[in-house]
Amino acid sequence: MIVYLPNVDDLMAPLVTDTIMAQLVNDTYTPDVHHSYLTDVPSGARLGAPFELTVKSVSDGAFFSNAIATAIAVTGGDIVTGIVFFRSTGTEATSRLVAFQDRRADTVPLSIATDGNDIAFEWPYGGQVLKL
Repeated sequence: MIVYLPNVDDLMAPLVTDTIMAQLVNDTYTPDVHHSYLTDVPSGARLGAPFELTVKSVSDGAFFSNAIATAIAVTGGDIVTGIVFFRSTGTEATSRLVAFQDRRADTVPLSIATDGNDIAFEWPYGGQVLKL
């Protein structure tokens, strides 16, 4: 199969102009390809408030965010095991899920202990958040 990257980039362009947010989750969230909206992610699985990805671009079928994104004051006593990316409309029931990430760039499973402090994320490979 061949993917025509300029056309994929055009399809992904709304990721650059829309508000793209990230929500940390613990291991009680089980991702499902049929989940569509943020309401499909149980509130008990969410850790801290969603945070926005900024300085966004699309190139060769990849979505980039070249800024460090920070989850603010994530309540202590839990383990971050995944990140749900979504297109925010300001309403959970209409905020569409985009992707789920549960591995670091080196493919090691994500496991970050929370302690009430901020958690900063710097995306690997020049800011690559996801790639088709």
